[in-house]
Amino acid sequence: MVQKQVEDERAKAEAVIQRLDEKEKKQRQKVINEAAKKAREWRKKGVLKPMYIVDREGGGRCLI
Repeated sequence: MVQKQVEDERAKAEAVIQRLDEKEKKQRQKVINEAAKKAREWRKKGVLKPMYIVDREGGGRCLI
């Protein structure tokens, strides 16, 4: 019975940690997307110079 209670508490703690990890991941992705939007806007306005992104060996793309 005590072991079952300990296991239940552990399962609850793991669920809380998992929810917090997912929340943090979503927040991080939101910040990254917002930064990408701002960078695209600045490139269109000419604030940032066009850049070449290498996304695989031997290949890439130009961001204007």
